[in-house]
Amino acid sequence: MMLRFIAPLFALLLCLPAHADSFITRALDKPVPGGVAVIDLGTGAQAPTATYQGKPVLVVKE
Repeated sequence: MMLRFIAPLFALLLCLPAHADSFITRALDKPVPGGVAVIDLGTGAQAPTATYQGKPVLVVKE
């Protein structure tokens, strides 16, 4: 009886590392033409800025 509870729980725990990425990375990271690339800009006290071909791009803190 205990094995019926532990086996599914163990299988669930094995799947957790696959979902360890952040929500934005999982939902939006589509680095194809017309898509969105999620790039880690590091951490810092001041908000980072980024440009592409001289134009500002959206920077979101997660």
